Amino acid sequence: SDNRDKEAYFIRLTKPSFYWQPGAIDKGILFWLNYKNTYEYWNEQRGAFTTPTSDSTRLRSRVNVPTTTKELNIMFQLHIVDLGIAIPLQQYDPPTKLTTDNLTTQLINSQPSISTLDESSDFLVFTLDKTTISACSCGAIISSGSFEGFCFRFAENFQQTNKNWKPTRSSLASNIILNACSVPSGQYVMHSRAKNILNSNSPKWFLNVQWDMKGIDINLDSIIGKRFSQLIRTITSTHLIEPIDHLNNNNDLLSNSNLINTHNGSTINIIENIDQSEDDERIKRLEYEHLILGHKIETLKRSQVPYDILQPELARYEWLEQELLHTVKSEIQQKMKKQTNK
Repeated sequence: SDNRDKEAYFIRLTKPSFYWQPGAIDKGILFWLNYKNTYEYWNEQRGAFTTPTSDSTRLRSRVNVPTTTKELNIMFQLHIVDLGIAIPLQQYDPPTKLTTDNLTTQLINSQPSISTLDESSDFLVFTLDKTTISACSCGAIISSGSFEGFCFRFAENFQQTNKNWKPTRSSLASNIILNACSVPSGQYVMHSRAKNILNSNSPKWFLNVQWDMKGIDINLDSIIGKRFSQLIRTITSTHLIEPIDHLNNNNDLLSNSNLINTHNGSTINIIENIDQSEDDERIKRLEYEHLILGHKIETLKRSQVPYDILQPELARYEWLEQELLHTVKSEIQQKMKKQTNK
């Protein structure tokens, strides 16, 4: 375009394939924990600066300050053909019956378990034949998109090295994919705009969304419960941080004694008796220490201090990451249990 104020971006991807590494969820949680406190601090500072004072309000009423706001004119379009996303599922081991004898053995001989995720050939696979997403900003924000051949399925004996990740139809019946959800096609249109209303101090936001899906096909068999159990274990398990012996050997027995207490052959979860406000305060302290210690480690690295000085700080930082990950995963597990008990 000859107009320099208008820009257009067109992106086309052909057969992109994404393999979800086992530690991706953990890295995402750590990324969120690292930047959450920074965003909250920035938001507080932004609120302090955007709050008008009485002096500035009187000054603006007397002096007409011209404001030149240039509208942003951008066109963006993304076209994807043959998208594939593969998530390996953790191997499902049936829970053992909890008795007083094996509980005592677990408390005495507590060893960190090593996940056998790589040995499992069960995957959650997302495939998409093609999709086009367009967006335009010209005073208002207008977006439209369409897709064809969306499917997510639990696949057995899946090989991520295969060139084609699309599902194969069952030979017993035509057009049937077991343990899968398929949508042949669909489209959407979205329009968003803010307008100034007369006799109103704040503008009004108008949002219009329209969508259309051409059918949905779901086919399940008796093994779907096992697949969902594998998916929950994959989401809530921690793979990124390995346990540190010199930090965790003394904490294992303490945590086990706090978590499980046997009385007349029954198990009691002592954590449930802890006040929720105290637990939230503890999480905030851990997050704050994690943030401050991260800045301290970066400063020590830039100063090129000896490793024997840096090593205790790194060990403490890894322990904080493990504690925060365990807390977030425990919250996810509790929410899932509450949903299943309803």
